[in-house]
Amino acid sequence: MKAFIIPFVLLLLASVSGCKTNQKPVETKKNEQEHTDLVNPVFSPGPPVIIYKTKSDYRDKVAVTLTEDKSKLSSFPAPSDVIQQGELALPIGLADGFLLDQRGINEQVAFLSMTYANYSHLAKTPAAGELMDMILDADPLVEMYHCGNSQAFTSIVDELNALILAGKLDRCRRLK
Repeated sequence: MKAFIIPFVLLLLASVSGCKTNQKPVETKKNEQEHTDLVNPVFSPGPPVIIYKTKSDYRDKVAVTLTEDKSKLSSFPAPSDVIQQGELALPIGLADGFLLDQRGINEQVAFLSMTYANYSHLAKTPAAGELMDMILDADPLVEMYHCGNSQAFTSIVDELNALILAGKLDRCRRLK
């Protein structure tokens, strides 16, 4: 009996694999396949990748961090902190209006009326009260995501843009 079944199974497999189809691939299958090529963020210790959208264009404005009740500053940069490797640490523009943070913001971010360029030329860090008076918007975020450890990306801007354009930001952790 086994001698009959094995050749029959082989013959069946050969005939099925030789069949051709004139059907076009289903579009959703193609999209699913493209999405498997997208980066899966790695959430390990290290520098976080934070992307966000704001209500208005604050791209060139200095970011500070407020307390949860937004009544006080919890963190703010020195003028030298807004420069990285000789360049202003402006956020990087991404697809669909998202920005890639380069300074270390979180959900409690607020933006000052002062630009990075002007702030970087200050002789000293303004007092907390002065900075509070410069806040343009204490609740500027529309969306914010933590997309893992920056060291896990090979081409961070390209990979983030691919996630955004594919509508796959659910692979990141939504913060707001």
